Amino acid sequence: MTDIDIFNLEDPVIDDSFLFKMLDSETQLESSFMPEGRVFKRGEGRRMMRHITKLELAADLLNNIELPAPGETIHVISNAKYDFFNVIMAAATKTAPVFDFYGSTWTMSKYNVQDLLSALDNGTIKNATILTGTYFKRRESPVYAQLVTGLTKHNQRFIAFENHTKVALLRSKDARLVFEGSANFTANPRLENYIICNDQELYEFHRAWMEELF
Repeated sequence: MTDIDIFNLEDPVIDDSFLFKMLDSETQLESSFMPEGRVFKRGEGRRMMRHITKLELAADLLNNIELPAPGETIHVISNAKYDFFNVIMAAATKTAPVFDFYGSTWTMSKYNVQDLLSALDNGTIKNATILTGTYFKRRESPVYAQLVTGLTKHNQRFIAFENHTKVALLRSKDARLVFEGSANFTANPRLENYIICNDQELYEFHRAWMEELF
């Protein structure tokens, strides 16, 4: 079969009626049909698996070094294989039930918010007080809303102010754990430093200034 250039109408080989026959045929050139709306989401499963892996690595860290005894302090340099908050939640699980949890950070990630709310749901943490920076609301509005809504649902306390501290307190039956570090409660692929201390006086030192905000 000979190929015909239908757009070269000056070619003497072409019959002008060929183009119009094609346009009058069953070939559909226009339609009023509208496809259904749909959403394609990529990567969420992989991000969740990375988060679960970091939680497992944080739990392994505490299993290897053990939590500090009363009056003891552990200094940690992390290598971005787990988050600061992963370690805090691993410690909460290890010492559960945690009667009081205080957390102070500039901002939070959605997975760490989910972990905190899950801990309230399953009784790992009984009471939570969370302090963040005001920039958190502008920087991560959906995560901010998720945190505030979840804490309100559980009748827990929250406040935002010009805050950049990174401190967490856990009070359980046998421990008064204090976490101080350079990282926010987010997924930061960076070298970070923090301490884990089991000390009643240091616990009360931090709890006092946090309570002033309420």
